[in-house]
Amino acid sequence: MSPSALPPHVSAVHVDKPPVVDGRLDDDAWRAAPSTSAFTQKAPVEGAAPTERTTVRIVYDDDAIYLAVDCEQVGAPIVQRLTRRDREVESDWVSVALDTRRDGKSAFVFEVNAGGALLDGVRYNDTDFSQDWDENWEARVAIHERAWSAEYRIPFRILRYGTLPEQSWGLEIRRYISTKQETDEWALVPRSAGGEVSHYGKLDGLVGLAARTPFELRPFVLGRVRRQDTTSLTVPTLENGSFTSTLPGVVDFTPSVGLDIKWHPTQDLTLDAAINPDFAQVESDQIVLNLTNVETYYPEKRPFFLEGTDVFAMPGRFLYTRRIGRVPAIPTLRPGEQLLDVPQPTAIWGASKLTGRIAGGLTAGTLQAVTAENTVPVKQIDGSRVSRVIAPLTGWNVLRLRSDISDRAYVGFTATSVTRAERSAGWPVVPGSAGSPPQAACPTPSQSAQTTLLVREGDPCFDDAYVAAMDWHWRSGNGDWSSAGQFGASMLGRGPPRSARDGTVIRPGDVGTVALGYIGKDGGEHWVGDAWAGSSGRKFDPNDVGYNDRANAYWDGFDLEYRTLVPWRKWLETHTRLEYWDNANLGGLLLGRGVQLSTAGKLDNFWHYYVGIGWHEAHYDDREMGDGAALERAGVVVGNETQIQSDPTKAVSFNAHARTEALEHGGINFNADAGVTVRALPELDFEFLPTATYNRGEPRYLGTGSEKEYVFGHLEAASIGAVVRTTYAFAPRLTLQAYAQLFLASGHYAAFVSYPSNPSGPRPVVHLADLHPAPPPPWNPDFEQGVLDMNVVLRWEWRLGSVLYFVYTRSQVPNVALGPGEIGSLDLGSVRRAPAADTLILKLSYWWG
Repeated sequence: MSPSALPPHVSAVHVDKPPVVDGRLDDDAWRAAPSTSAFTQKAPVEGAAPTERTTVRIVYDDDAIYLAVDCEQVGAPIVQRLTRRDREVESDWVSVALDTRRDGKSAFVFEVNAGGALLDGVRYNDTDFSQDWDENWEARVAIHERAWSAEYRIPFRILRYGTLPEQSWGLEIRRYISTKQETDEWALVPRSAGGEVSHYGKLDGLVGLAARTPFELRPFVLGRVRRQDTTSLTVPTLENGSFTSTLPGVVDFTPSVGLDIKWHPTQDLTLDAAINPDFAQVESDQIVLNLTNVETYYPEKRPFFLEGTDVFAMPGRFLYTRRIGRVPAIPTLRPGEQLLDVPQPTAIWGASKLTGRIAGGLTAGTLQAVTAENTVPVKQIDGSRVSRVIAPLTGWNVLRLRSDISDRAYVGFTATSVTRAERSAGWPVVPGSAGSPPQAACPTPSQSAQTTLLVREGDPCFDDAYVAAMDWHWRSGNGDWSSAGQFGASMLGRGPPRSARDGTVIRPGDVGTVALGYIGKDGGEHWVGDAWAGSSGRKFDPNDVGYNDRANAYWDGFDLEYRTLVPWRKWLETHTRLEYWDNANLGGLLLGRGVQLSTAGKLDNFWHYYVGIGWHEAHYDDREMGDGAALERAGVVVGNETQIQSDPTKAVSFNAHARTEALEHGGINFNADAGVTVRALPELDFEFLPTATYNRGEPRYLGTGSEKEYVFGHLEAASIGAVVRTTYAFAPRLTLQAYAQLFLASGHYAAFVSYPSNPSGPRPVVHLADLHPAPPPPWNPDFEQGVLDMNVVLRWEWRLGSVLYFVYTRSQVPNVALGPGEIGSLDLGSVRRAPAADTLILKLSYWWG
């Protein structure tokens, strides 16, 4: 390594009197600290000298480390925008990353922008980054003539390090100058490099740091008022039917108290615990039109479950914490019964999470949670009211172990279990017929369930479930190459058989397996790419606490990219990529195969673009009918995807994205989304995010006819919507955020066709050419959806770590019932017809630590 390539070093100085964190850098402590200004430009011109000077000083006392960052700015205006914590906005900023474990793979990141807004996160696996880590630390900024400065106080209690006489930590300091789109780094990480933390410089001179085991408490009190309109819902009944149930209006008040606990048993081990947690401040999920038979995946937003996500990261989605505390499906009712309230989120009685290193290169993570029995009120045939169980008392357990086998590789082990304690008398009883014993009608397992599950009276309705998996991750010494993969198995415990949508029946004791792998070239000046392959057994089902879009499949593919990272002509960078993928089920039936060629780039006016063209072969869907039969899907003759993004430094910026697919036989798929951001004031911004979809021409399964034949209708579906989001920051710790979504969707079926079915024979493969005209079904399959959802959150951090929330939420049930002969259409009036619920919440927390 040449001397110029050696990592930079800077020394910290111990002080008895720490600086006052106000951003002004006028304390005596800073005069005693050596400075460093050895920054290098990373973008737009890598390796060039920065256009503005940045000077850094570092001191520490017995409790915290302090950083002073002085940012001269004479060639461009200072962009200072204030927003809520952990939200990225286009602004000047400075970030500090500390590799306190000295492993070259992990780091804590602390960022403050010129408006004083804070953001933090963690890096892991050298290159991966997560903003889900949140801690209590301080930073203040000050604006000067032709300069701005930032002052940090990062407590040692939130960092993870060993006890040594003297320590040298990995250190990276980045500065971003918005109007120039310039990034300057203290330790230059080449854009062509495959690593990140492994390229950091060194912070020396840390003497006498002792391990700490702090203890923190955050109790909270909460009051919730709910008002709900009279509601009409489609409710499943026995014999696989449904009817519209009218729910009376509701007004109620619910008080609550809870406690969050954080303790560090060792310096590098963290215990997070929550008793009766509440997540009222979390923004609502965005509603989408899902025309597939795959469950919509929603990201986790609840702070407790986001802690330690780097420890639980793995190639497969074996942990999907949105399952914990979810809203159960509407229960199956007996004829004549009436539902009196909609299902509510399942209460979490308690949860704990232990994450960190326990010995040498061994990292551990555990997650435990207990959710309460969930019930809804039901009016029975005789007029009496009962609480119908829709989810039993459940225990959730996750174990994650990760052992370093070198400084660039690890192997991991994951085990999960979900166990349920059902009350055998909790389900409605259905009298037997022709001498058969009575049966219990189980709650509908999901909103998309095909049949009502009946079990012997006294038998469980829900399964216990277990998953175990091994995984690996490796990165080459120079960081350019990486590989990851996982092998896993799932097993159902006590409970009834499950029927998958591809017709597979999974019984208690059945074991399903999965294997997947990846190898990629992540670094290099021009050529990068990756290849992947995997296979999932028919009975693999991790979905009790994981997410798997389907089993019974194998898949493979690759992508190859040529990139230019050195500015030339009008381009700052370009990326040209070829992608190929191939999926099939284990019977060899093609599920998808396609090729896409794309190009993307960033121009010297800071605009971005992406253009792709692709082709998909005709294939089959073995989940459409839900019994194992497969329906042919038309191929994509040609598909186009285009995206454009304007200069983000402007007061008004926009992006637009559209994807169009022309199908065989004249069908079309189209979806588009866009975004307009208006930065009206440094502390006020607006986002307008419209969306639109249109799908026409594909036959979709509707049910079985009088002769047990499959009945299909050619679907014409559309949706339009818009999200409006605004944020106003009164101060760095006092913010108001508002969110609203208007969403309309419709589906109209026509040109009905059918295919004969033998329920006792093998499941057929249905080709489009073999479908025959059929009369319309006796029910109306069309649908309409219309909602106006709103969420307003006032957040005031009235002291460090202690927060007051005032929340207003409006939500609607999207489906609108259509009468016989009504045609589904995009109708703004459906918003008025859809019932709404309004909720007001006041939550106060106090942090002690």
